[in-house]
Amino acid sequence: MTSNPRPTGGVSGDLSTTVQRDSSKGFLLYPTIAASNGASDKGTIPIVTGILSNAQARSAHVQKIAAKVAELQLPGIDIAYLDLPADQRLSFTLFVSELAQTLHSQNKILTLTLPMPTKVGDRIDDTAYDWTELGKSADILQVTPFRDQSTYRLDMPKLLDYLTAAVPPDRLVLTVSPLATEKTQDGTIRTMTLTEAMSIATNSAFRAVSDNKL
Repeated sequence: MTSNPRPTGGVSGDLSTTVQRDSSKGFLLYPTIAASNGASDKGTIPIVTGILSNAQARSAHVQKIAAKVAELQLPGIDIAYLDLPADQRLSFTLFVSELAQTLHSQNKILTLTLPMPTKVGDRIDDTAYDWTELGKSADILQVTPFRDQSTYRLDMPKLLDYLTAAVPPDRLVLTVSPLATEKTQDGTIRTMTLTEAMSIATNSAFRAVSDNKL
């Protein structure tokens, strides 16, 4: 479960249900406040951009997040504001810096979940996410999976070189996803569940065997 930002700067959902602590096994799981263009976060990106674009609203959002973390006695929080437009680059960086300072003053951890940059020609496009500055504020930067498997082998080494040059490698975490992907004819990357992907793969294999028999 993840929670979403509210237009008032608060957070929806019960963050306490998303965190577990087991120090005996050496790990902590942090609840996530998420926003994206995905179906589960529908309408959250305009809310976030409205908050980030105003310094007063941005600071209020920071204080409400920090207050919720303190109230629930959480070890920290993860911010996953994906799909932000490029013009929010500075405001998002300022938000993360302010939130990190506030949480660190409470001995709390800030992690970020960020979209993988993309390779466009000979340059790397990181859109709204200034990895160098964000890496100076957040304790951990989690990188979402590289979705375009048709260019993964060619692009991933260059993207990793870019990320490790921008951020200390010990702050970077590559994440995995239970979702499979396919690239449509118009270049769109579509995600699907493992069951959907295996169904397509099974049908393709069955047709191939049938064709061979013919």
